[in-house]
Amino acid sequence: CSKPSALKELSMRGNKLTEEVGLAPLGNLQMLCSLDIAENALAGLPQELATGCPKLSRLDVAGNPFVDKKLAKLAEGQSEQAAAKPILEVLRKGQSRRQMKAEKGSSSKQVQHAPRLYVPVASARKDEDSDDEVAAIPVAKSKKGKKGKGAKAPTLTKVSSGPAIPRRIVTVSRDVLAVRPHFLAVLLHVAVDQTLAIKGEAADSDDDQPKCVSPHFFFAEGCPDDAESAEFNNNFESCLGLLESGVGGAGFGAGSDVVSSAVATATDRLKAFVAAQTRIHAAPDLGNKRRAGALGAHNAEKVSWPLRFQAIPHDEVSFAPLSIGWMQEKGVVSAGAFAREAVAGRISGAPKDVSDALQRPAAQLLSMPLCPHLTDAQGKVLSVHPLSNGWETRNTADAHSCVLLECSSATSEATCRRMLLALIRDAIELIEGGDCVASLEKRKVRLLVEPVDVVCEWDRHLLRAEFPNHEELLSLPPLPAYCGAMAADCKDGNSDSCSD
Repeated sequence: CSKPSALKELSMRGNKLTEEVGLAPLGNLQMLCSLDIAENALAGLPQELATGCPKLSRLDVAGNPFVDKKLAKLAEGQSEQAAAKPILEVLRKGQSRRQMKAEKGSSSKQVQHAPRLYVPVASARKDEDSDDEVAAIPVAKSKKGKKGKGAKAPTLTKVSSGPAIPRRIVTVSRDVLAVRPHFLAVLLHVAVDQTLAIKGEAADSDDDQPKCVSPHFFFAEGCPDDAESAEFNNNFESCLGLLESGVGGAGFGAGSDVVSSAVATATDRLKAFVAAQTRIHAAPDLGNKRRAGALGAHNAEKVSWPLRFQAIPHDEVSFAPLSIGWMQEKGVVSAGAFAREAVAGRISGAPKDVSDALQRPAAQLLSMPLCPHLTDAQGKVLSVHPLSNGWETRNTADAHSCVLLECSSATSEATCRRMLLALIRDAIELIEGGDCVASLEKRKVRLLVEPVDVVCEWDRHLLRAEFPNHEELLSLPPLPAYCGAMAADCKDGNSDSCSD
């Protein structure tokens, strides 16, 4: 008997199927070429068919009462060949507005704006990125039949309002779909009431104003005394640099107690953030010891967009693993060699407990015909899945403003979503739940979420996934009480106050 994952043809014609959710596991059949689900009672089709079955060429859906108008039309006019391509394209682009209204039973006017949505400034993103690196968020259209003077634009859109806003993208190759087909990414931003103007620093050349720096991700409350913020930041980052180099912290003159306390807080928060990832990896209902999914977290300042999730032979992937990257040149190895050392339980330069922890993920990686890994626009390897993150983009206690999270799975996109949502909730509690309540309130420290689109490498108009979606954004904890006015603005559709 062949394994289910090797199944090439499957017929469930005339089985009175009614729920599309029950068909979602078919997205794990990566070798499936032909699927017959005609003459059932299906109102829709799961998106997993489009994202998880790269070889599906025949899909017979005739005789189903689809709610989506496009699917119904395709099913009605389907030929004997039952080509899958037009149906899969509809699924990749998402369901129609008619189907969404039928499922939700409400109009777009009733959709709340998500308070934690980070809205990037279009002009700033345009300066730093090329057109190839972003995808645009669709703009909501007004109702038909209302043109000219009497036409009114909707006050609320599904996710955003106003002109199209650039969005970060990750492309996925055809090869990686065969070994690890599910991938999601998201950006976390620490926002404050205003960026910190460091007094005494050199002025910007354009407007002759003091330089501004974004807040530290793991210590966004900053210096208690704004007048001394320049000295505080210099001492804070110097002390953290010494600690990472293995040098014990020493006093830095006046105010060193304040700096030492800030360094300890930032370091503890980073450790708690890493511990949260470890807990999510181990949880049976989430990562299941990395069998179900693997997380990655990176300092977004060290990442160039767009990103690429791809798969090539193991020994052709060269990177500096997180556990041995400190060795500089000696810490740069091939993913195949590193995985083989990990399987043997003897990684040169890594502690024994780290070698033991990586044995199972390494064996899982070597069992794949190709090595799935994430790279940035400069070819830098951010992570090798499910084995290790890269050293170059690691998070440090002095990271500024933004952190990139990513998750992959060989079995389910839903697993990736649950793991990332769990880590986002932990990060919110970590950043906004500090002991320095007065400082947090003074700067209105809050964690905002920027969705990232995952698109097909061979056609960037084919959207495979967006994370988080609108419902997931709304499921996150509310903004802190001291951000009450900002939360109210967001509910009214004013998103400008929701970003830094």
